[in-house]
Amino acid sequence: MRFSYGSNSIYYQKEGQGPVLLFLHGLGGNSSNWIYQRKYFQNHRTVISVDLPGHGQSEGSHIRFHEYWEVIASLLEHLNISSCTICGLSKGARVGLDLAFYRPEMIDGLIMVNSFVRLRSDDRVARMNIYGLLDLDDGGEQWSDVLLREMGVLEYPAIVRGFKHSLKTMNRKHVQQLFYELADVDQRDKLERLNCPVLVIRGVHDHFVPEFYANEINHLVKQSEIVVMEHCGHLPYLEKSADFNHIVDAFLLRREGD
Repeated sequence: MRFSYGSNSIYYQKEGQGPVLLFLHGLGGNSSNWIYQRKYFQNHRTVISVDLPGHGQSEGSHIRFHEYWEVIASLLEHLNISSCTICGLSKGARVGLDLAFYRPEMIDGLIMVNSFVRLRSDDRVARMNIYGLLDLDDGGEQWSDVLLREMGVLEYPAIVRGFKHSLKTMNRKHVQQLFYELADVDQRDKLERLNCPVLVIRGVHDHFVPEFYANEINHLVKQSEIVVMEHCGHLPYLEKSADFNHIVDAFLLRREGD
């Protein structure tokens, strides 16, 4: 399915029926990353997954990060959806945070998976070095090797193969430039002003997004809780999909029971 955001065609999937749960992928990902969640939640919810601008099958690689939330707001308006819960990985969670800040009436809850809202100076240098590897003329191989190790997912061959396969179609320059933009974005002030419930999910083996960032989010948000997935890295929704789905389901049911 597609809708138009300005002159750009944005790709999304809409499945199931019931309360709306919207999934937002991380940097360089796409809506198919959430396949296990889409299959599970569509049995009792309306599930929406989006290719963010310049990712997957969506146009708009020129759209800056600070405008991403407007793309999602436009999609919800296009679908006549008044409110939803957003589940986002890393960058996707940051998009959800912007939407919750600028359009709070649209957000019932926010699930932030291995995300951060700003970078410490020492961490910024290390990450800039990783994304600098995308300048090498090797098709992204060294970058992906380092990133997969830092994400703590090397023990999952299917994830490694899928990530390597995605390099063939990934707009690596767009991913690099978007990361450089994100590295300078600080959203702590927005976290402090959130009024919706927030669930922070962290994979304990994720070295790319250290524990500090999950604790910082939890400290800054009025209504928040942390769930640590002990045997997971950066991609718990793929590594331990059943456990991840149950954690998300429990949060949704608690929120809806309030």
